Amino acid sequence: MSIIWSIASQDWLPFELLGTAAFRLGGDSDIAVEAVDPAEPRSLNGEDVLLCQVDSQGDQWALICRPAACRVNGIAIQTGIRCLSDKDDILIGGSGKRLLFSKEVIATITVHHGQPKQCPRCTLAIEDGSPVVVCPTCRVAYHQDAAFPRLCYSYSNSCIVCQGSTALNAGYAWPPEGW
Repeated sequence: MSIIWSIASQDWLPFELLGTAAFRLGGDSDIAVEAVDPAEPRSLNGEDVLLCQVDSQGDQWALICRPAACRVNGIAIQTGIRCLSDKDDILIGGSGKRLLFSKEVIATITVHHGQPKQCPRCTLAIEDGSPVVVCPTCRVAYHQDAAFPRLCYSYSNSCIVCQGSTALNAGYAWPPEGW
């Protein structure tokens, strides 16, 4: 999942990019991110800055604008399109709005689907349908099943692979304050 951070009343607020494949950024209102239907031509105009999903998982996003109308990390987008990376700083020329793009994920318990994977903590297989937590930093899956003695993710304070925090539902670790 990806996030756009927008400043409102001097606080950075996260907007999770879920449920649609295109968003309008900036604009004249306080709402910095708005879902749009790119198949509906009346919903767009030539001044719009769009954020469009590039893949089916929602991990890859492209910023689309008039050439040189936006900046990413201080560099003008001369071609009018740019794929975004984690922690990109976006400045929208017309409105002057500043946004930050993040690919951070909050650690939550989900269900594993697909081929078995090896848990790095206990080294046993994580089977299809098993409760798991995927480390938001390194994306490695761990057992997290309260019905069994396998709370592999929260067993320690840090991930065995990347040393990131193993706090569940702890909120975003990358606050844009100071940007």
